[in-house]
Amino acid sequence: MVVTEFSDFGCHYCAHFARTVLPTLDREFIGPGRVRWQLVPVATASTPHALAAAGAAECASQQGGEWAMHDRLFATQREWTHFGDPTRHFVDLARADGLDVARFVACLRDPRTAETVERLHQLARQLNVRVAPTFFVNGRRVEGAVPLDAARSVLDVALSSR
Repeated sequence: MVVTEFSDFGCHYCAHFARTVLPTLDREFIGPGRVRWQLVPVATASTPHALAAAGAAECASQQGGEWAMHDRLFATQREWTHFGDPTRHFVDLARADGLDVARFVACLRDPRTAETVERLHQLARQLNVRVAPTFFVNGRRVEGAVPLDAARSVLDVALSSR
C-alpha cells in the first residue's frame, strides 16, 4: 500500500504531523513494510523560502537523505523561514546529515532542481491539493494534519480493504 504525502516544509501543521504522528506511523506501518510512504514537497502557503526548502529536500533525496533532511527542515523551520537567504542553513543541514556538500550545492544551483520542484507543484495543482499536508492513501484523499488515532484508522481500513 502506498501513501503519498504532499507536505510544505514551511507549514506549521505539516511540521506538527511530522514531529508527533509520523514517527509512530513509521514504527508501526512504514518500517515493518506494511506501507510505503512517498513525500512530495510542495509550497502551498506563502511561507518564505518554502520553494527553496523543497529544492533542498529534492537535492538531499538524490543522495538518499530525504528523510533526514525532512526531519531537519521541520525541526529548524523557525530559523530558515526567517533568513534572508536560507541556502547556508540548508547546506549546514546537508553537512550534518553526512551528504556530499559539493554535490548538494551543485544540485541547489542546477536549474533542473527548480524544474523538478515546479513539476511537483503542477502535480499538486492537478490533484487539487490546497491544504497541507494532504495525503493520498491508495488514491483516497485525506486532508490536514490528522491526529495519530485517525491516521492509524485510515491506514488500517486501507490495509484491510486490499
